[in-house]
Amino acid sequence: MGDVAGLGRLGAHWVDDGMSVRRAASDLVSGLLGVQITATTVRSQWLGLRPAYQTPEAPAVWAAMDTPRTQAQATLGVGREVRDVLWAYADRLDSLAAVWVEPDDVASF
Repeated sequence: MGDVAGLGRLGAHWVDDGMSVRRAASDLVSGLLGVQITATTVRSQWLGLRPAYQTPEAPAVWAAMDTPRTQAQATLGVGREVRDVLWAYADRLDSLAAVWVEPDDVASF
């Protein structure tokens, strides 16, 4: 049997593949970075309207633009922490795969 949804086959046991875990963790951070960039861009574009948008609620509108940017930055930070944990997990998987002994091979030791 081959690789199924990022899982590698070792003997009769299914285990995650270190490289697939790293790739998925990196993809997560890339997606969150895209969200952060978009939130920052939208905020900047809204702030560019300041001279033309003069209403009593304008300060609340400008302040509201800070929340998505701040939340996106915080989420990206957590995503990076998750990536680091998953990469450590992938490193452990790689080290386990290096010493894995198939049940049939035990007798040859």
